[in-house]
Amino acid sequence: MANIENLIPLNKRSKEDAKKIQEMGAKAANEAKVKKKTMKEAFQMVLEMRPPDKITNNKGDKHYQIVSKIKEMFPDISDVEITNRLALVYMVYRKCLLGDMRAIEIFRDTAGEKPTDKTENNSTVKLKIDRKEVKDYADELRKNL
Repeated sequence: MANIENLIPLNKRSKEDAKKIQEMGAKAANEAKVKKKTMKEAFQMVLEMRPPDKITNNKGDKHYQIVSKIKEMFPDISDVEITNRLALVYMVYRKCLLGDMRAIEIFRDTAGEKPTDKTENNSTVKLKIDRKEVKDYADELRKNL
């Protein structure tokens, strides 16, 4: 296993070795990007699928007729429109109606109504910066590293 003393910076390696290492890094980055995109696409695909007619909780003691409950709560929605995405909305909405504050926050935020904690600052400050003073300060900091 390599430790920090054994590492050789790219600028101290031969051009061929540096290029080979950079190509390996680029290949690994591209593979990670493709894998991430594939996972995102898989999640998107699941969201668009039809939910199961019946789901059971983790303990196995409660069964939910999810599709019939969605039809009951939203009678104008056609069977084709009932997806896992809608089932998730239904589940969060149901919890909201039961008074679950966390579900209410999630619902509000996902609907795009999240309040912001921004404060306006209309003041402007003009600073006089001496380049030599900044350079001297940076040099001093580098010495202390």
